[in-house]
Amino acid sequence: MAVATLRAIAPAAAQLADRTRHQIAVRLLPFLFILYIVNFLDRTNVAFAALGMSRELGVAHSKENLLGKDVQVIHALSASPAEIQMLAKAGSTISVSPGTELRIGYGFTKVSQFLDAGILVGVSVDNTVLAGDANIFSILKLVREIENARSHDEFKMSARRALELGTIEGARSLGIDDRVGSLKPGKRADLIMVSTQQTNMGRFYRSVAHAGRVYSSGKR
Repeated sequence: MAVATLRAIAPAAAQLADRTRHQIAVRLLPFLFILYIVNFLDRTNVAFAALGMSRELGVAHSKENLLGKDVQVIHALSASPAEIQMLAKAGSTISVSPGTELRIGYGFTKVSQFLDAGILVGVSVDNTVLAGDANIFSILKLVREIENARSHDEFKMSARRALELGTIEGARSLGIDDRVGSLKPGKRADLIMVSTQQTNMGRFYRSVAHAGRVYSSGKR
């Protein structure tokens, strides 16, 4: 009896599964298409830079007043010295995400060059699909190690400076430092406590690893 019942409902179950898969695929198509377009445009920008066209594009953006304090440029890996100056003059900010930039071979971030030009810089995860996780500590560590390696100086960027880029400097780059980014009366923030008893988070020398870090805001 049970076998007969299973045989009777098997076709209906298979049809239901097919319809479900189809519905899921239809809903995912727009999202996948957007990802494809974003990836294509990002790679096109890299190709332009390789062809020496990046500077011309930057000049065009500057002339058309497309840059300003309300514009945040993402990655900016191919930015030339002239383009960096354009961004600084316009007051635009930059968000870097070395976790994904290194993962897909786009190149090394130019944090020191941006900071030296007076540009506000923030650090982001970008996306967990490429980064693998949302561990901002590992990303801040990458920022520091890249800058130290570039300058051949172990102490080029301090741990405290890297922490600032992930907190108050990131908030300033977004224009929300009056609300988040540091622990001050009147600001709102969600906090995390870091246990220095864990081996991977231990404080073995002078550092700021014990400091609480603001990484998101809310009304709670």
